Amino acid sequence: MKRNLISADLPWTGERLVAGCGRQLIYEHVHRYAIATRLAVGKRAVDVACGEGYGANLLARTASTVVGIDLDQPTIEHANRKYRRQNLKFLVGSCEELPLESRSVDLVVSFETIEHVQEQEQFLNEIKRVLIPGGLLIISSPDKEEYSGVNGAKNPFHQSELYHRDFAKLLMSNFKECLIGKQRPVVGSWIAPDLPSPNVGSGTFRGGLDSVEFTDGVYKGLYSIAVCSDAPLPAMQFGIFENKDESAGIWNLFETYDRPEDISNLIAELRNEREQNAQVIAQLSQQVVRLEEAAEERQGALESLRAQFEERGEALERLQVRFEERSLHLQRSTEDLALARERFAQTHEQLQEKSISLAGYEGHARELTQRLCDQLSTTKKLSRLLVAMEEAAVRLRSSRRWQFANPMAVLRAKFSRDSRSAGYGHLEKIVSSYERWRASYPQKDDIDDQIQALKRWPLTVPKLPVVRRSEGLVVPAEPIRFPVFEKVEVSVIIPVFNQFHFTQACLASLQQHLDEQALEVIIVDDGSTDETVESLPLIEGAVYLRSPSNVGFVASCNWGATKARGKYLVFLNNDTTVTERWLSTLLDTFQDDSRAGLVGSKLIFPDGRLQEAGGIIWNDASGWNYGKFDDPGKPEYNFLREVDYCSAACVMISKALFEKVGGFELQYAPGYYEDTDLSFKVRRCGYKPLYQPLSEVIHFEGATGGNDLSTGAKRHQEVNRMTFAATWAAELAAKPAPGDLAGHFRSKPGQKRILVIDHHLPMPEKDSGSLRMFQILTILHTLGHRVTFIPDDLADTLPYSSDLRGRGIKVVCHPYIQSVGDYLREHGGEYDVVLLSRCDFAHKHIAGVRLHAPKSWIVFDTVDLHFLRDSREARLTQDPVVQLRAREKKEREYALVDQADETWVVSDLEQKLLQKHRPEKKIEVVTNIVEVPGSATPFSLRRNWLFIGSFQHTPNVDAVIYFVQEIYPLLHDRLTRAKFYIIGDKAPPSVVGLASENVIITGLQPDVRMYFESVRLSIAPLRWGAGVKGKINQSMSFGVPVVATSMAVEGMALKDREDVMIADDPAAFAGALVEVYESEQLWNRLSQNAIEKTKTFYSVNAARERLKRLFSEEHLGVFDASLPMSGTKGR
Repeated sequence: MKRNLISADLPWTGERLVAGCGRQLIYEHVHRYAIATRLAVGKRAVDVACGEGYGANLLARTASTVVGIDLDQPTIEHANRKYRRQNLKFLVGSCEELPLESRSVDLVVSFETIEHVQEQEQFLNEIKRVLIPGGLLIISSPDKEEYSGVNGAKNPFHQSELYHRDFAKLLMSNFKECLIGKQRPVVGSWIAPDLPSPNVGSGTFRGGLDSVEFTDGVYKGLYSIAVCSDAPLPAMQFGIFENKDESAGIWNLFETYDRPEDISNLIAELRNEREQNAQVIAQLSQQVVRLEEAAEERQGALESLRAQFEERGEALERLQVRFEERSLHLQRSTEDLALARERFAQTHEQLQEKSISLAGYEGHARELTQRLCDQLSTTKKLSRLLVAMEEAAVRLRSSRRWQFANPMAVLRAKFSRDSRSAGYGHLEKIVSSYERWRASYPQKDDIDDQIQALKRWPLTVPKLPVVRRSEGLVVPAEPIRFPVFEKVEVSVIIPVFNQFHFTQACLASLQQHLDEQALEVIIVDDGSTDETVESLPLIEGAVYLRSPSNVGFVASCNWGATKARGKYLVFLNNDTTVTERWLSTLLDTFQDDSRAGLVGSKLIFPDGRLQEAGGIIWNDASGWNYGKFDDPGKPEYNFLREVDYCSAACVMISKALFEKVGGFELQYAPGYYEDTDLSFKVRRCGYKPLYQPLSEVIHFEGATGGNDLSTGAKRHQEVNRMTFAATWAAELAAKPAPGDLAGHFRSKPGQKRILVIDHHLPMPEKDSGSLRMFQILTILHTLGHRVTFIPDDLADTLPYSSDLRGRGIKVVCHPYIQSVGDYLREHGGEYDVVLLSRCDFAHKHIAGVRLHAPKSWIVFDTVDLHFLRDSREARLTQDPVVQLRAREKKEREYALVDQADETWVVSDLEQKLLQKHRPEKKIEVVTNIVEVPGSATPFSLRRNWLFIGSFQHTPNVDAVIYFVQEIYPLLHDRLTRAKFYIIGDKAPPSVVGLASENVIITGLQPDVRMYFESVRLSIAPLRWGAGVKGKINQSMSFGVPVVATSMAVEGMALKDREDVMIADDPAAFAGALVEVYESEQLWNRLSQNAIEKTKTFYSVNAARERLKRLFSEEHLGVFDASLPMSGTKGR
């Protein structure tokens, strides 16, 4: 082992290994870590008392992640500088209170530590806390008998040394399994078998030529070393540690100078060598004299060379003049280039400002649109009210009692021109005015259509007008044509045989609903004999292929696929018509799920009934179109899910996978079961057949193939079923019997049925709570669970419900349920886990969940602790109403913690707070979750700063007002041109009134990427609140540095000037903002660290690991797949 193994930055104190230590110490330490590296393979390891970090660095070569922990701050700073690996980090911490989460480590390494600790039981308890069940500990300590007793070694840093027997007893009292050994340095020989053998033991042979004795293990080892666990120990390899270079050198010395006469001979040789060196020195002195004489001769030659040098110098001066002329020309060119770059930067900044202004206009237009929708809705309600009043007036007038009581009004009505309302005082005026208004504004009958049109944002170019034939098929008002793309993304393959009117309607609908994808339309004419032959070749932009004979559906599809240029293929029957976004939703499914193999559409009959929501195959190979003839809007048919097969009436697959599985099998020609077989082949390759309900296609089933199983192409259906049954017999054996829907939908092992109830559908662009919920739902689906979401308001709000359904979440809304309670009564027993989000809504539904879902594991998701936020607001404002609200929220939230099986919070701080008062309850941290796009724009091209947050959240209102009134005036003179963008939904008048030339209120922005890619920083001047702040997560994910208050970064473990800038009083906040705005070096450091911190703690990958654990059988208890839940824990 070389001496420079350890850096020389740290002084030797005797407490930890550093440069300058003896080689014996280095061998001992490295030998122990060598054993630990074998145990660390693929594990999450922690090195307790890691010292200067060399051991943790060795562990990181084999472990998945390593955390080094040491009490000394300078030592940890040194380690972080010296050892840089992606999977290695160093933290300051005490071994009696490790800065790690419980059950987060697979392996704990602790060498020469326990003797430094007085409370040794506490140390072992802390190790067991951070270890996962069945985790490993490898630990060593000097044996007091040999170390201090025999050798007399004294170490002032040792608090409590242990005898070997006490060391073993202490470990065996804390772990079920312990393998304990000894260690000492030796000089000798090592014999071991080539291969491990149970018949070969190990020990120590001691002695010489006279006698030899054997001792098991290490004889009088200086150190005790142990491997411990509560699970069976893995196979171990201790052995000998050798430094091959130094071993050879030491043995050469022993062999060379083994006897005293050898040493005498060496001394004589050295004396001889000294006399010879004296003679050499005399000879060298004579040579020096001769060289001095030669130097004088060379001096003359040097003078001659000097003259030549002067001549060359004059020539060099002339070249210098020419160089300066060229340099001046280059300087002018450089200045021109700098000017061009400056103009480019100005243009870039103007473009950003124009883009942001445009986004602001769009946001304003969106708000006006919403207000107009509200006004139209109010108008509609008023219209209904007046109609009701009119009807009431008629009923009143016909009442004999009223006529008898009001004879004058009856007479007046009799002679009135308007006999319907005359004689009713103010009612007469209201009704008559309404009658005139209704006649003048017939548009009132179209209010619903107007509202829906306004909600379709952004406005789109009107599609090609169409007319409809009597049979309901779409025919274009203009010739059908398709654009031609150089690079094609999707190839739509339409096999046709006669039935031209269906093909024409199909192509017309394709033209009407062209999405943004670069597609090509390939028409495969399977030997048609009607007008297809003359008409289809004339369609501009379409690829027309014609077979001279009728070869059938299967061969036609395969032929069309060979001619396709797209990355994806869509097989589309010609007796279909497509709808809006039919293609983009299929394609999005492939982008969202890397294991998507093929994706099929929802098929609907022309009369509006459901034809198929994915196909089911029973064990006899018969099939069933799930949901046939039912309401296509029902929740059970409207979420992405894996299916047995998708009908080839409309199905998308990548061309590469289609070719890999061999396309449609010709044994099913001319048709039927070829699509089922394709789905099974896709699944065999490790991919999933998926049903995507957002892609809706009208299918005139039987229009081209008929419905009679005994005639025409349909007769092949039964024949091909038998072929399919023989081909896939093994797979079909696992399928349920025909009609057994319960068996078909039975949960897979480890799969949970999860019901989530929140206040409304998550709207990710509006608030961080919605973004977090959206990510949780999406991740739970990707983990393989079945997730149902019910909004408390039951509103099916688009596009938010579609966003969830398209990602595999079952969304249940009105009109398919009338209340959450009704749904729980009917379906509560089906769920393994019920997640209740937010205090007020969890309180509203938890009793119903307990009653109707008694076997479910109930999770209360606080989102943040509401009482904590309210109590801080009360402390700041001294408002007695807020104080009362805070007390009520506290009582309610703690009651929910008591009633739930588990509670989620968003930060460690909130977890510790609840755990302090409810130590017996499960409190878990599920923090904010964001995508991490990173930073694409450099510091030099960025300007301005922003605040982002929903203004339905009162701390955001206070923060913006506080910033503009207290902090912004301190900045205005320093950053005169910089703009401050305030982004958020439903800004109140108090915020809108802050707008000025440089303070811009943008309103809600559905896509904020443009802002984050152009601003220099983000601010979070919050004065109260709770939980983890989404505005900070989002800004950091884009690499935009954040200036924030201590309250804003609470619970996020962010370091000032490393991850964010933290300041609390106005002057300090303004100073921090200006410093980041003007310092590129500081900006770059904050930006890079922000991205890395977000990836580590707040990314989708980090959340996926946490949720995977929380919904594991180990955490929740073992589920019986045939029942909702076999039992719960912690009740």
